[in-house]
Amino acid sequence: MSIPITYEVDCLRDGRSFTTRRVVAKQNGKAIFNMAASFQIKEDGVEHQITMPNLITPKKLMNSLEQIEEMKTTDPDSYNLIKLTHPKVFEFKPVERLTALLAKDGPPFNHMWMRATEKVKADLPLQQQLLAYASDYNILTTASLPHREELRKGKTFYASIDHAIWFHRNFKIDEWLLYTMDSPSACNSRGFSRGSIFDRNGVLVASVAQEGLMRSTK
Repeated sequence: MSIPITYEVDCLRDGRSFTTRRVVAKQNGKAIFNMAASFQIKEDGVEHQITMPNLITPKKLMNSLEQIEEMKTTDPDSYNLIKLTHPKVFEFKPVERLTALLAKDGPPFNHMWMRATEKVKADLPLQQQLLAYASDYNILTTASLPHREELRKGKTFYASIDHAIWFHRNFKIDEWLLYTMDSPSACNSRGFSRGSIFDRNGVLVASVAQEGLMRSTK
């Protein structure tokens, strides 16, 4: 925590409508993070989107912390870990049973409502940064859903390898957003997942793709 991080920013392109930057974060002289970011001015053009699935509304669902209460006595180590790592600034409401509670294999589809726990009075760029942070939660474990029985035989190490997000339309991070996720493939100890994020009106506000490490140690 006390070791400083240096950010090196390269200007790759400054065009009339697009700007591109590359960022490398270094600690102790070693690269620990790489990011490519592309920015565009708002333009008019043709428009379409996929349809949001018709699912249970967040008002009728328990949040993820309420769901894990049953683990308090059955699996206290996992319970304490989830409580410790859960971001306090966000609330998540799984449409299905929380992945951490699943013992049986299932299809690689996952749906999650999410929002900031407090009102966020900020401009769109900060709203987008918060959504990028929140979008890293729950997407990788979607790739584990068809393999719950195998992965539960030992300990499994999960880590994001890369994460991409595309912002399509404006939104409010303190209002409920539906995160629909699926995993087309898992192999070579890696899981690939993708997601679509909708607001309550069914407007597609962002798309996500992630590949992550799922290394099982038996």
